Amino acid sequence: MYDYQGQRPTLPIWAENKGPDGIAKYQVAKGRTSIDGLITPLGQAQAL
Repeated sequence: MYDYQGQRPTLPIWAENKGPDGIAKYQVAKGRTSIDGLITPLGQAQAL
């Protein structure tokens, strides 16, 4: 089995590089549908 070595640095680095505005744009672009293909409230708001 594997031993826990700590958190991976990938997500914090990605978020830092995107910045607050980039993260908000990513959430809008990627959050329109759920993982199973259903429209989310964000996707419904975009359709209006």
